[in-house]
Amino acid sequence: MGWLCIVRRGVQKVSFSNLKGLYAENEQCEHLLDVVAVIDGSETIFPDEFQTIREVMGKFVRQLGVEENNKHFGAVVYSSAVSEVIEMSGDQEKLVEAMLNMDHPRTGTRTDLGIEEMINVFIRKGRSDVPKAGIVITDGASHEKELTLKQAQIAKDMGVNMFAIGIGARIMDAELKGIASKPDQAYVIEDFEAFAKLIASLAIQICPTTTTTTTTTTTTPKPTTQKPTTRAPTPESAPDATPESTSPPIKPDGPCSGCRMSNGIGYNSHEECHKFVQCFFRDGGLTGFFVQTCGTGTFWNQDKLTCDHMSKINCPNDRCALVKELKYYKLGGNCAEYIECVNGRSQPNKCRVGYSFVEGDEICLKDASCTTGGSIGGNNECNFWSVPGTKCYYYWTLGNQGWTMPCPRGTRFAQRQCGCVYASPNRCRPRSCTPLVDIDFNGAEPGEYDNYGAVVKGGLAYFDGNSNIKILRLSNVEFTTKLSILIRYKPFNSNNTEAVLSNGDCGEEATINLINNGAVASLGVINAENQRAALHDITEAEWREIEYTFENGEIKSVMNGKSGLKSFAISDLPRRSQCAFQLGHSEGFKDFRGWIDYIVVSTC
Repeated sequence: MGWLCIVRRGVQKVSFSNLKGLYAENEQCEHLLDVVAVIDGSETIFPDEFQTIREVMGKFVRQLGVEENNKHFGAVVYSSAVSEVIEMSGDQEKLVEAMLNMDHPRTGTRTDLGIEEMINVFIRKGRSDVPKAGIVITDGASHEKELTLKQAQIAKDMGVNMFAIGIGARIMDAELKGIASKPDQAYVIEDFEAFAKLIASLAIQICPTTTTTTTTTTTTPKPTTQKPTTRAPTPESAPDATPESTSPPIKPDGPCSGCRMSNGIGYNSHEECHKFVQCFFRDGGLTGFFVQTCGTGTFWNQDKLTCDHMSKINCPNDRCALVKELKYYKLGGNCAEYIECVNGRSQPNKCRVGYSFVEGDEICLKDASCTTGGSIGGNNECNFWSVPGTKCYYYWTLGNQGWTMPCPRGTRFAQRQCGCVYASPNRCRPRSCTPLVDIDFNGAEPGEYDNYGAVVKGGLAYFDGNSNIKILRLSNVEFTTKLSILIRYKPFNSNNTEAVLSNGDCGEEATINLINNGAVASLGVINAENQRAALHDITEAEWREIEYTFENGEIKSVMNGKSGLKSFAISDLPRRSQCAFQLGHSEGFKDFRGWIDYIVVSTC
């Protein structure tokens, strides 16, 4: 019997008998694929039904053909909160065991939180350029429909092919359709017996490509992968959240031609390996671009849209590859740092303490004023050791002697690798700079910010509780040594708890959050090691000018000219976020009502 389905307002209603013939038991997807299942564990699913889910999903892992060099799989179990995350991997046996032992929390139905964690799994464990599929399995309507649809849209915007399966009679068709990437990828099934058959069929349906052959030709078409559509940022449409989208809103000429989009900003390689181009768009057109420089010892990685260690990048314009006789050259950094050519590839190196690199002579010459030298790596018998309280230095022992050594800018010490390795973000070397952003609302240069409903007049920006401003220039920026944020604002009603500033507008958790609660301004920070810190300042003044400084492992604040009551120790600067800085909005808080006079962000 073929597959018979009843269409109900665009959602496929499928019974157990309908599913016969839907798939062949011996079929398997033969292409690379990353899959995450989002599984409802609410109280309306009885224990025996959830046991069916465990067993069916265990079989699905095998049916999918999970293995290290092929398909990877992971799962998220949710109820009123995320109760379990099974990280995506290619270890089939470990995954089957994990599925058979999934937790059943049995509380509410916060599908939005499950999808949000699915996105985080893809960010943490997803493989570059590998198609992604998400499967949401639920037996009822979400408690937060709007948030559920928002998270589903974020997933789709980052290139995840979404499927939705509703079990039972309490399913909301519109919500399933909103979750799924296409209407025919949303299913309503009557019971858990039908679920077993449907979930097995998805092993073929989610396969991103199909290779076909015929008896009349020996040609095999190349697999094709459906790419997500990139949308220009508008007040009704959030910008892309991850590097999965590959086309800008338009096709500009010049440095931004062919740039890849991430959170509404385009990125392109530069002719110099250690630089990259940031492109800014508005109303479908290019408004400008910046040429950025990577940290010493790193080249731009266009695939990952980040600066990466030189050894990981095969840059066609690498000086060491272009000039065969070249042995060493200078490329920024401090007095001791230089680049060494090894087998036609650039590698960071540095002179020993008391010596500086002289580019013309291509040697290290004695220089008592250069005290930042030292080795950037160790050997099998490691003589380098961690320095407590910092990753920017290491201790080098040789015989009965020892020295405290700094890591080069763009790296940090890793004991396991016995040396300084590239890491982001880090704060290990100062660099000269000018403010990254200086907005006073007295007139903005093109691309300085994108306004979503705020009223800018008389040098002030007014926010009505349903508006925000995005500063795209601060997306994907690495804060290395020091960060200063200066902002002056006035809340309309100082008794409310409202978001003034955040950098979590694209589905990622904000790593910088400024919240105003009555007379208290609270700054929350998350660093690269997921350490969290909060700093609170109090004032009864209507206008609040507050400056936060991150430096030397400490956060300090100055409110209306007075130093904060205390500082807060944190081992790193805020973690880099793909998201833009956003004025007037942060997830989980009310939008800001009031005025902002200016904001200045610098690394000076």
